[in-house]
Amino acid sequence: MTTHTSAYTNHYSHSTLDRLSEELFAAADAGLGLSEGLPPNATWALAQLIKDDDDENGYCLNDLLDPDNTSEVNALIQERIQATESAFFSKVDTSDCNSPTSEAAEKIIELAHNKSQPPYLRKQLQDELDKAFNETSPNLKPIAHDHDGSPLYSTSDLAETLGLSEVEVLEKAEEMGALDIDDLEFYRVENPNDMTIH
Repeated sequence: MTTHTSAYTNHYSHSTLDRLSEELFAAADAGLGLSEGLPPNATWALAQLIKDDDDENGYCLNDLLDPDNTSEVNALIQERIQATESAFFSKVDTSDCNSPTSEAAEKIIELAHNKSQPPYLRKQLQDELDKAFNETSPNLKPIAHDHDGSPLYSTSDLAETLGLSEVEVLEKAEEMGALDIDDLEFYRVENPNDMTIH
């Protein structure tokens, strides 16, 4: 990539670049797009290109914003997205989301909550799981939502719906990485009179 640092740096102040960088990383970490023009997958890929700045294959934000580099940056983003999504979706068959008790569904749930995976892909998979779960268990309703807006369910309601004991539900949730102590504490703070673990 051609760098035009001396001529191009004057277009963005350090504070503007810092703010853009912070917004980019915050959106990527949340699995969101930065704007309508930069969807979640491209936001994540761009953030990864900047994170690579510490090694010889990395880029600084200033170079990525340079209009002379637009086509190369777009190609790098698409390449990163394709490689990442191919690797991610090769791990599971998302059509198995409709069978919530199958072994394949357990793998999908584990992947959806695996924090080492890209947030935008985890969010996409979690949305698919929520949709399938709502279709297969229409009477199960969330009792609250966590700080990210994800539904929280009563362990007793989940146990009844899945035909498991509450202990088995908690063990499965912990096993699959779906049990988040921060979310439990958030729920308890918001609902101090309800000591049920959700």
